[in-house]
Amino acid sequence: MDETNDFEALVAEVMADRNARVAYIENSIRREIAERFESALAARGMGVQDFTARLGTGLAQARRVLAREVGGDLTLNTICRAADLLGFDVEVRLTPKA
Repeated sequence: MDETNDFEALVAEVMADRNARVAYIENSIRREIAERFESALAARGMGVQDFTARLGTGLAQARRVLAREVGGDLTLNTICRAADLLGFDVEVRLTPKA
């Protein structure tokens, strides 16, 4: 078996574990949210302090919204408020398993 097949087999094994799959999905979502929000803040010349004030939260909550890694609670309500502030719509999509 070559390295590519070994890696694909390892990924398949890890993704078969529900907790690992959930962690992967959560990290992917958090990374995408952070990247898009950081770009929007930069485009608007808005710093974290201004973002915090406009979002109406504490600094810790604003930093969780912008965090690329999982840590602390982040509610859909907070994500939607931040998205609205920064000009985004939020969509959730579920797809049938193959």
